[in-house]
Amino acid sequence: NPDTEILNFSGGPFGAQGRGVIIAPNSTLDGIIAQINSHSVISLYVTASRTGDSLTLTAKQYGAQGGFTVVSTQMAAANNSGIGTDPVSVTGVDVAGTINGEAATGRGQILAGNAGNANTDGLQVLVNSTVTGTHGSLVFSKGVGNLVKYMASSATDFLNGSLSTLSNDLNTRISEMQTEITDLQERLKARETFLRQQFGAMEAAVARIRSASAGLAALGVVVSQSTKQSS
Repeated sequence: NPDTEILNFSGGPFGAQGRGVIIAPNSTLDGIIAQINSHSVISLYVTASRTGDSLTLTAKQYGAQGGFTVVSTQMAAANNSGIGTDPVSVTGVDVAGTINGEAATGRGQILAGNAGNANTDGLQVLVNSTVTGTHGSLVFSKGVGNLVKYMASSATDFLNGSLSTLSNDLNTRISEMQTEITDLQERLKARETFLRQQFGAMEAAVARIRSASAGLAALGVVVSQSTKQSS
């Protein structure tokens, strides 16, 4: 093929805008595969391979999120990718089923117990099977992470957690101490008022004594002068 071919990928991980890979002129099928698999973005989500003399594109992501559409700028021919100008879509299907008889939601190969389930809330199972039906049993035990989460939840429970209880006790003690401080401040203020009143009374008494003393001193001077005049 002497002309440049462009393969445009859209949908799924490529979004509405899509991504394109430019196929160099005169590329062989192996060359086309190599160019697709070396693309910095497309190779993250799609693997190109050959099936006989045909190009095969396989999504790397499982489920609905891995689906995509590809279209070429050239009519399908033996000397190009063979995709053609009519869009070719790949639709993925999410795993579906139940876990322990309880409802579950699939995303790709992951089947997760629905929120609120009695036994499987949040439990995730990787399903590799491609056929329907019962796929055996499993034994579940809580790991260290879950135990740590449980202990943290127990400690921080708003009503009954140990940290909440300790915090409430500290707040109660702080409130009691604040009440005691307020009471002590009021008593000190009352004592201060009493002492100020006492000090004021003492100052008034001293002032009266000084006034009386000054009066007596003046009287003594008058008496002394009168005595001298009589002499």
